[in-house]
Amino acid sequence: MLLTHLTLKNWRNFKRADLKIQDRMLIIGPNASGKSNLLDALLFLKQVASPGGGFQKAVENRGGMPRVRCLAARRFNHGQVTMRIEIGNDKCPNRWSYELTFTAERGGRRRPVIKKELIEKNGDILLDRPTDEDEGDPEQMTQTALEQVRANKEFRDIVEFLRSIR
Repeated sequence: MLLTHLTLKNWRNFKRADLKIQDRMLIIGPNASGKSNLLDALLFLKQVASPGGGFQKAVENRGGMPRVRCLAARRFNHGQVTMRIEIGNDKCPNRWSYELTFTAERGGRRRPVIKKELIEKNGDILLDRPTDEDEGDPEQMTQTALEQVRANKEFRDIVEFLRSIR
């Protein structure tokens, strides 16, 4: 499996980025243009899916929501960060897709909370959060389904793929 598409909204210095990923891809640009932030988006997803990591730790390691969200676009996308990846191969470039949208909780500890998590396989939705169960227990929206072993059986291929990012 290969990463075939990456979409970022409100991530670090990107108000919006939509990239079709090729077999070989060079990322060039002047200093402070976002090359490292682009790669860090992939490392963020790796950390979310990895044991000892997780969503809360991934945001915390980057300085919290104020440092993750694009400063130039605070009001863009309702202040939420969205990441979407597509994974597949030449014959089926979007066999899997994973989308994560998150923001800081209102009031309280201002922890990062998930606003939307969507997983598709061959166009069929396997997971669409928040669910009714999530609405009944908002604490569940502090973790992704990727990091919950009991929840990720149907889509462990994505989890394993993300964990393999180097």
